[in-house]
Formats: sequence, C-alpha cells, structure tokens
Amino acid sequence: MFGSKKDKLDKLIAKKHITAIISLAKEKDEETRLAAITALGGFGQNDDAFNALIPMLSDHDGKTRAAASESLGAMHNDHAKAFIAHALSIESDPSVKQRMADAMAMLKTE
Repeated sequence: MFGSKKDKLDKLIAKKHITAIISLAKEKDEETRLAAITALGGFGQNDDAFNALIPMLSDHDGKTRAAASESLGAMHNDHAKAFIAHALSIESDPSVKQRMADAMAMLKTE
C-alpha cells in the first residue's frame, strides 16, 4: 500500500478537507506529517489551519517546528508574526532557526 497516505492527502487537498488534513499533520509517519503541515500553509487565512499550526511551533521534532513556521509564513497571516517570533526567540536548533527566520521574512514582504 505504498503511497496510500500520500494519495489520500492529495485527494483531501483537492477537496479542501482541512479537518482531515489537520489529522494527517499529527501522524507519526514523518513524510505524511510534514506533507500535511505544508499543505495547511496553502489554505491562506483559514482559521482552523492557522490554529492547528500554532502548537506545532513547539513540537519536540525540529522538522515539524520548521515546517509549521514555513506554512504559517506562507499563509501571510499577520497574527502569525508574534507566534513565529516567539518560537524563533527560544529555538536552539540553527537549521530550524533559519527556516523560522525565512518564514518571518515571508510575512514581512507582504
């Protein structure tokens, strides 16, 4: 059943089924989780997607934190600035810090 979750995610994105995508963003499988987090960034000003991404900024996994910050940056939601700035101020992983800084830059270029 290789690719089944990826296929499912693609269908959910096409149908804009945000609740189900949020569920996939909490998957243990890293590839599925990160793809779902990235997908959430494509929903613009959607409150559910935004609210799902905020707690991911403090996730134990650095890739999840980085992906969440990038998705928030891609949403171009002014409210994301304070959350990303706080996460950036306490982040210790240099690669995650860089991706968070890049997300902040996306928000500033609006």
